[in-house]
Amino acid sequence: MRASPMDDTTITPSRPTTLAWSLLLTGLLALAWLSGAARAQSLNASPPVVAVSASPGQEVTKTVDVMSSAKAPFDLRIYLSDWAFKQDGSIYYDKPGALSGSACPWITYTPATDRLDAGAKLTARYTVQVPAGAKPGTHWCVLFFDGGSVTPPPGKSVATFRLRVGQTIYVNVPPLNMDGAITGLFTQPPAKTGDPYQLVVQYANTGNQVEWVTGSVELRDSQGNAIRKLDLAGFTALPSSSQNVALKVPGPLPAGTYAALAVLSYGKALTQVAGQTTFTLDKPLPAAKTGQTGGSGK
Repeated sequence: MRASPMDDTTITPSRPTTLAWSLLLTGLLALAWLSGAARAQSLNASPPVVAVSASPGQEVTKTVDVMSSAKAPFDLRIYLSDWAFKQDGSIYYDKPGALSGSACPWITYTPATDRLDAGAKLTARYTVQVPAGAKPGTHWCVLFFDGGSVTPPPGKSVATFRLRVGQTIYVNVPPLNMDGAITGLFTQPPAKTGDPYQLVVQYANTGNQVEWVTGSVELRDSQGNAIRKLDLAGFTALPSSSQNVALKVPGPLPAGTYAALAVLSYGKALTQVAGQTTFTLDKPLPAAKTGQTGGSGK
């Protein structure tokens, strides 16, 4: 498969009134490492995501509830962490205040440790103090609740396991602006036999506010006929960052030249941006093997 560079990118405002604003959920909110009898136990934070609007010099206090379904008590370690997305969309963590845009230095919380009884709930309180010279835009971090290992009841054995759950905190400092663009659209051949062909959409959040992004890619043949529609899973785009979203290109497709049109929507107004490219299949693309899907066919 040969890919040409993206040859057309447009930004088109659009304000559909029937679509709801999605929560900015990420995969870092509930992490658990379980084994044996521990699989039925869990730790949950409510709410998993909170957005705080505060001006420079303003102070806001929030609470988060942490619920345990564990069969035994355990100690909680509570701490802040920076996090961000790599180019491929995976999450990485860093020490508090290490990353640009971190809200960690603004947050104080209590308690730092606690004992959570079996089936009990803990309400933790934290305060966001936005400094006078705070830069406008979204600042963020995660408040983690780390359960460590369960202490079994007397005479009982419990498989060793570790639970961690977090509340993602976004702090929005005005003035805010949302903007974005599709900065790349290209195909990616399989790394090894049996891997799917992929179409990669590169999105850049060029505003200063966190965005929830959704969209799809339409494939057309050389006669302009729409033959596939590939739906993207929604994703979070942090301010002043870009990431790649890969979609499987489903077969069967005959050899030939194809056009791909990506349309993404971001923000509460679901503003749309579009990008287009062409690519050539030198040989037919076979149907995906069982268990491999690439979006909805048309």
